[in-house]
Amino acid sequence: MPAADSNARRERPWLIPSNRKLRHLQAVTLRNLALSHEATRPRRGTIDDDGLPATKKSPAKMLALREARSNMIHSKSSDDLRPIHESVSSLPSSPTKQRTPPRPSFAKLRRRSTLEWAASTSQQRQRRLYDVSAQRMADLFYSIHIPNQQDPIYVSEVAERAMNPNFRNIHLDSTDPQLLRLDELTLKFWAKSEAMSQYCLLIDMTLSMRSLQFIGKTLSSFHHPFPPNCVIFHLTDGFYTAFTDARVDEPLNPFQDGPAKITNSRTLPTSSFDALLRLSKLDDSIQDALALRKQLASELEQALQDNKTSLDNKTQLS
Repeated sequence: MPAADSNARRERPWLIPSNRKLRHLQAVTLRNLALSHEATRPRRGTIDDDGLPATKKSPAKMLALREARSNMIHSKSSDDLRPIHESVSSLPSSPTKQRTPPRPSFAKLRRRSTLEWAASTSQQRQRRLYDVSAQRMADLFYSIHIPNQQDPIYVSEVAERAMNPNFRNIHLDSTDPQLLRLDELTLKFWAKSEAMSQYCLLIDMTLSMRSLQFIGKTLSSFHHPFPPNCVIFHLTDGFYTAFTDARVDEPLNPFQDGPAKITNSRTLPTSSFDALLRLSKLDDSIQDALALRKQLASELEQALQDNKTSLDNKTQLS
């Protein structure tokens, strides 16, 4: 069991930071939607029992106030201070009779409910729950931008009334292969709640894929709470994110030897470095050929559009 926990903690990505490219991005999700940026720390108040609602009119406090009223003299504020001779003259000449505090009653007090909707009906509770949930939900979609290009290269579908929206996988087949080799992108999330008339920009983040932090092969293996508006990137080798307030056990050196795995003792043949290099060059050649084919197709289409009138006349004459 400890060995399994150690292997889970030392789970590492397949892609090193310098090899993460836009073509490895498969999907994007958002967790813990927050439309308004609330304060992470509550407002501080004085630590005093007088601030509690239950202690303002309790029987024990009323009895203590009666006893303190006869023995304790409260200090006056600076606005209510009077000269000493006025205070002395205002005192009665005859001593007042000290009032004896009444004996506390031993009758059983009824506990009052502090819930606002304790006596409400099930329909009212359901409506209240619906209103609270509606404040946290919104319609969202995102767009992916790259440097030096104004239009987005990908726009997702709209996830309606979601708090943790999941989007479809990203398809960049029609994108220029040169752009897919970039490692910098700008991600923009747009949201619209029931109280909004149009979409507003919720998140605008520009990042390098080298700076992403590896979460794990699955989200179930990550036990830290996600911060508000946490963006999760689905790459070919696992899940990544860009937050910095949680500790992620990602090794600094990806080439560091990990714990030995129990495998078959038989040695299996693998590809040599030269073969892998040739495959890489072949992939580059294929991508260049696809780009050239796309360029030639667009040029032929443009030529046909320019000579459409003459071609139509020739067809009519024949």
